[in-house]
Amino acid sequence: MSACDLPQDLIFEILSRLPVKSLVHLKSVSKPWLALIKNPNFISLHLNRTAMNPNNDAVIIYSLSLSQHHIMSLLYVNSIDNKPINLDHPLPQIFPRMDLVGSYNGIVCLSCPPNGRLITLLNPATTQYKVIQLLSTSYNLDDVYSVSVGFVFDPVANDYKIVVILHMNLELPREKIRVKVEVYSAKNDSWKMIEVETPFFVSRTRCNAILKGSPYWTGFIRDEEEVSGIREVFVLFDPQNEVFGLCPVPEYPEQFTCNEGPGRKIGPIPLKVVTLIECCKNGEILAEGTEGKLFLYDPKTNGVKDILIDEVRANSYKACSYTESLVSIEGMKQVGQKG
Repeated sequence: MSACDLPQDLIFEILSRLPVKSLVHLKSVSKPWLALIKNPNFISLHLNRTAMNPNNDAVIIYSLSLSQHHIMSLLYVNSIDNKPINLDHPLPQIFPRMDLVGSYNGIVCLSCPPNGRLITLLNPATTQYKVIQLLSTSYNLDDVYSVSVGFVFDPVANDYKIVVILHMNLELPREKIRVKVEVYSAKNDSWKMIEVETPFFVSRTRCNAILKGSPYWTGFIRDEEEVSGIREVFVLFDPQNEVFGLCPVPEYPEQFTCNEGPGRKIGPIPLKVVTLIECCKNGEILAEGTEGKLFLYDPKTNGVKDILIDEVRANSYKACSYTESLVSIEGMKQVGQKG
């Protein structure tokens, strides 16, 4: 009996458990298999199964080489050897300085700092990507003080969105915070401006985290009751209603903080930490130590595992949780495809 003679339900079950790379090759087996692998229900099931398997817990690590080129690596946090896989940076060379924003459902968002004029959505597993131009028609870039980019997934509309926060020239805390926000919808392939009810300021060029499809930033709002005139808050974006929310920043005991500088603490365990980079799904913490050394710290066991990436500049690491998928966005094209 050939594979094509197997019951469709069994074929569906078997294929849904294979890695993306294998499925990409299997598209050429037959037209029915191609149709199945491109079916949205199959893609959704495959993504859910991949995400539920702890062996697939991974992070994308974005770093800068000694020769000033970005390196994109994939680290499976539960692997034995702790050796990241080099993804050979699958973007055209015209984007050598793209910055990592975040990832959701296997789609990685990259922006081009400092003004974010170009944004790229990339699926590293299928090597498909789409370049998106920032709207930026209602103001002069010379008036922009800073730009921050967030990546969003709207599960109700099944839409991937990009949020661009632009702060116009200001000097905190004396001046009024002026903020403009643009939102891109991949489903509609269009940008729009949205109003911000309470002006806020975020200093990072990307969101701090993406939780359940919503981006979060640490930011500031004006507060005359504070001695400094500003108050720290969490800024979050609601993907369905396309509005921002502000949450107070809780206070933590000193021993549970992670601060920059050698000799500080992660949890109650003293480690020489320069930068906290990413919190993994399994609870481990990816951090950079002295001399640019990357490591995973397990707060449950207090274990430390060194992560080796060759010839990388210190303080250049950025990372985000990642789950490989077959997800594709309208307008994506294969790396190397012309037009």
